[in-house]
Amino acid sequence: MQSRHEVYAFCREASQILRGVRPKNFIENFDVTNQVAARVGLRSMGSVKFDWLIYVAGLIRPVTFSTFHQS
Repeated sequence: MQSRHEVYAFCREASQILRGVRPKNFIENFDVTNQVAARVGLRSMGSVKFDWLIYVAGLIRPVTFSTFHQS
């Protein structure tokens, strides 16, 4: 990643692959389906302003409908 960019990673749990990208900061336990968790994560950012937001939703582990809500 080029040093002139400040990338923040919002995620439920940071994977080793994501950590390898070395963003400026991780905001973990961030869940767009949980308003309370999302607000806590956003408040932790203070007054940081974003130029771009890229939203990628996905799971890195095999998931079926029967196991989706299990940790």
